[in-house]
Amino acid sequence: MAPNDIVSPYSIKTLDAAIAHLERVIGAECAHTIFGKRYWRGRIQQMQATPGIMHTQLRRLLALLDRLDSAAPCAIKAPRTTRAR
Repeated sequence: MAPNDIVSPYSIKTLDAAIAHLERVIGAECAHTIFGKRYWRGRIQQMQATPGIMHTQLRRLLALLDRLDSAAPCAIKAPRTTRAR
């Protein structure tokens, strides 16, 4: 899908709350491993396609892309097991 073909499910009134949500989720340690970077990047691109997006909102979304791109891979820890005595 070309960037111009992306349709935003957001409105100018709902965009700030959606950005704040992604800032929390992407800011969480290893959150990008839940759905993968491609999923989160797609969500950000949808938000960028919102008609009437303001410059400050766009800057926040670009900062999220930077944070996502610079996120280090997370080591998945195996659950601890307990031994029966």
